[in-house]
Amino acid sequence: MENKTSKVLGFFKDVPGWAKGIIVIIIVLLLAWLVYKFYKNVKPPSDQQKDLETDKNDLLKQGQKPSYSRSQYQSFSDSLFEAMHGMGTDEDEIISVFGKMKNTLDVVLTIEAFGYRDYKDDSLLGYNVKSMNLNQWLSAELDTADKGKINTTLSAKGIKYLF
Repeated sequence: MENKTSKVLGFFKDVPGWAKGIIVIIIVLLLAWLVYKFYKNVKPPSDQQKDLETDKNDLLKQGQKPSYSRSQYQSFSDSLFEAMHGMGTDEDEIISVFGKMKNTLDVVLTIEAFGYRDYKDDSLLGYNVKSMNLNQWLSAELDTADKGKINTTLSAKGIKYLF
């Protein structure tokens, strides 16, 4: 063990002072970036949650009624999660779930039941986990054409909430 440590230290002993400074700066910047990425995703944005609550209250005031029980909205959100989670995306299942929506309140309650779930992003810079809501999951997993199919399905029923 000492032999390996002395080899590493011996390497840095031969590095010029200016290069050591650059290495330290790179390490500090990398650590700062990792801390930023971690804390940025710890708490979901509260503004989006407030907007969802406002939408729900406005729809209830307009006389819309939920078409399903709370457990059914949870089931819809779980089906959407399973369709997007892991390898591949089941676009047909996602469109099928939104096909069951009868009014705008149903969509809002499904989004609320989905809440924020961890999304594993395999980006170019490495493996990253983000806490994302349903809108963000759909944007990450579907292309414009698939979101268009969902929006066409919803608007055909007079549902004003579009993705």
